[in-house]
Amino acid sequence: MAVDARQVPLGAAWYRLFPTDAPGYGFVAATIPELTIGVHEKARGLGVGGALLQVLLRAASEQGRPALSLSVDRKNPALRLYERYGFRDAGISQPHESSVTLIATCEPDTQTQH
Repeated sequence: MAVDARQVPLGAAWYRLFPTDAPGYGFVAATIPELTIGVHEKARGLGVGGALLQVLLRAASEQGRPALSLSVDRKNPALRLYERYGFRDAGISQPHESSVTLIATCEPDTQTQH
């Protein structure tokens, strides 16, 4: 969770594993955790999302996770943020679908800000 100097929440992010028989929207595999992130509208564009992503990518790498996945609407400006942090099209979404499933490998180089 990200908070400001007064401890007011700015955003939160986490990842979790889903079983094959109950997948999330950004499901890739039962061994790949799916990321969820939300940043308060007033805090968008201030680096909060990037900071949250950086922490989770580092944690996933330290925990030996091979990758993280997520689903995002193709028109959502956050798509560019995810791409800056190494997320790429997982190749399982259809081009006509409004959202796309992305995946990023959890390697040490994903720990630096892009």
